[in-house]
Amino acid sequence: MNQPLLNKQNFDGLMQKATSLVNQAKELNDEIQSSDETQFEKMKEIIESARASQLNLGQQLEVLMEQLEKIAKLSEQKKKIKQLKDMYAKEINRYKQIQKNLIEEGYEIKRQSLHRRSTQIQQYKPNVLQSTVTVKQSQIEQKQFEELIEISQLEIDNAVIREKQDEIDIIEKDAVLLNKIVNDMSTEVNKQGEQLIEVELNMATVQDNLKVTVKELDGAGDEQKKTLKKYIILGLIGLLVAAIIVGISIWQVKKHN
Repeated sequence: MNQPLLNKQNFDGLMQKATSLVNQAKELNDEIQSSDETQFEKMKEIIESARASQLNLGQQLEVLMEQLEKIAKLSEQKKKIKQLKDMYAKEINRYKQIQKNLIEEGYEIKRQSLHRRSTQIQQYKPNVLQSTVTVKQSQIEQKQFEELIEISQLEIDNAVIREKQDEIDIIEKDAVLLNKIVNDMSTEVNKQGEQLIEVELNMATVQDNLKVTVKELDGAGDEQKKTLKKYIILGLIGLLVAAIIVGISIWQVKKHN
């Protein structure tokens, strides 16, 4: 007796947790979208942190969605699950676009920085060859300078493009993985939802047919009553006429006698 109520309580509780996770995904997107970071390394940290957080939220949401699927019986519950998945799908696409934008901005910053440093190194190259003391501020910086001396502007652009594309490919794979959480289960939800709606429509059709049948039976009953009433009246009239005729006949016989 208490099982349906228990399932409803479980469903509402799990739905609340799942909704909270989707809201966290939205808040994370809002946060990284509002970032105005202009340093490449810091931007890389933001991208990686957001990626790890979104994948973690996706894993938690997948578990909750599977549990919701098992106990969702009513069409209204199915509808709520679909609405939540639609919301999450939008946030996944938004996450992908925001991450791509950050990657584009970050690697543009890196490209410009490399171009500037390469230009400076080319200008300082004679001094570097003559006296490393005028350029060398640290061993690390000296090593970077020596490497960049041999890199042309075009090579810098190509290297940045390759590195940027690798980052974008990772984000694309993340989006595919997260969308799989939605797509795998939404197909089953839609299928079950359609079946449930079809059952409900069939039940409604049966109810309508029953109403029509009852109405027709009531109408047929009324017709039968009317017909029976007519027969009774005609029968009474026939009996009355017969009685009159018999009465007249008896009166005439007595008169002649």
